[in-house]
Amino acid sequence: MNWDHLKREEERKRDAASDPAQRWIHIQQTITWAEANLPPHLRRNRPRQPRRTSFDRSTLESKGRSIAPTLADKLGDVAQVSGLAIRLAQASRAGGRLPDWLLKVAVERGAKHYQRPFDSTLPPDNPTITDEEIGVALCLGQHPYNLDHLRAAAQLLSSPRVSPKRLGWLAVLERCEPVMLHIAEVAARFGPDLEPWSYLRGHLAPRPVPRTDALPHWSRLVSHTGVTAFGGPPRIDWLARSE
Repeated sequence: MNWDHLKREEERKRDAASDPAQRWIHIQQTITWAEANLPPHLRRNRPRQPRRTSFDRSTLESKGRSIAPTLADKLGDVAQVSGLAIRLAQASRAGGRLPDWLLKVAVERGAKHYQRPFDSTLPPDNPTITDEEIGVALCLGQHPYNLDHLRAAAQLLSSPRVSPKRLGWLAVLERCEPVMLHIAEVAARFGPDLEPWSYLRGHLAPRPVPRTDALPHWSRLVSHTGVTAFGGPPRIDWLARSE
């Protein structure tokens, strides 16, 4: 049977119906005829495969495509699609290399402890992006898990130039409370009055996550010195930003 011919004939009959009521009736008849006579793959209401709305990590890994765990994965949390990340990726012109760009900028702005060679093709710093935005963006749950990003954020934000209120607001907006409060609690051991961490401990509501062991150990947020001048004991200092 020539399906194309039949389809053209039905369409001709439909177009020939000048009366709107008759035209509508003929359209319904055409649909009924098609459902009863056309092969399944040509039917209007043909069976469709269900849309895949999420990916199965184990399935992808079994096919040889490993998926790097995100910070949210490590915390047992669910990562949100960050509006801040989308905006910064555009403003910085870093696109998909945003995490690398954020670390580079954090180092340039004062997180000197994490100095290293960076890709020379990364875009330059954008001074319209605030320190609070850089610090919070380094701690987003959607990024691949990288402890240096969290540690660099801690050093960058340990500065009187950072607004504690703005930082707290961004932390809630971007669901970074677990990271920020973890850093704040560690900071309390070495400088109870250090800002913005003192403010966050008093004003930022906790958002519990299943795991916190993936967050930086206290020893990775401080500097250790050996024997000091005149034979004094070793010192442990909070890694503050190099202004």
